[in-house]
Amino acid sequence: MLRRGFGYILYSYFIFIMSFIFSNSSFQKSNYL
Repeated sequence: MLRRGFGYILYSYFIFIMSFIFSNSSFQKSNYL
């Protein structure tokens, strides 16, 4: 149970970091699309 909770927190943290990096990259390179 504890491992499952830890994995869930790690997954959420990973999604947050990816979202932040994607937003920052998109902001710097607006002509990518």
